[in-house]
Amino acid sequence: MGRNAAYTGQVVTWDEAMKSEDTLAFNLQSWEEEPPFYPDKNRLYEPFRPGLG
Repeated sequence: MGRNAAYTGQVVTWDEAMKSEDTLAFNLQSWEEEPPFYPDKNRLYEPFRPGLG
């Protein structure tokens, strides 16, 4: 709930959080498994910027 509010910059109620189908993490099956994508050639993600979710 808090993470979703921080990512979107909006107020998120408990009911909205419980009904949400958003996934905020990859569903990896092991530590050796690679994530499904990397955004750039250096395998780095863009830094988080609040309110731009």
